[in-house]
Amino acid sequence: MYSDELLKRLASELSGILETAVLLWMHDPVGRDAIVIRQVLLANVTNLDATTEVIGSRTPSQIQVIKQTYNSKFGVFLEQDIEGHSSGDHQNSCLHMSFIFCFGVYQFSVECPGELE
Repeated sequence: MYSDELLKRLASELSGILETAVLLWMHDPVGRDAIVIRQVLLANVTNLDATTEVIGSRTPSQIQVIKQTYNSKFGVFLEQDIEGHSSGDHQNSCLHMSFIFCFGVYQFSVECPGELE
């Protein structure tokens, strides 16, 4: 209750990069990671490095908690947003990292283009 009021008050008083930083730091680390991933995926940008950095730098248990938090905050699975808002190598690497970290093993095959049979 109070945190929502505080977030609204801070958002009205601050602006620019300071506002972004303060509002992100009001969340716990897992919630902050989920918000950063969501903002990057929904933005119309071609540089999605923040998503790769967050997913690639967390432990398997942290990835699992981020996925659960993402689902509870936004009502959609992280993998669905990755598939819907990214493409190419970035999409493949983020999906693979989230699956590998979730299951602890590489459980699916990847077809490499140009692979010799």
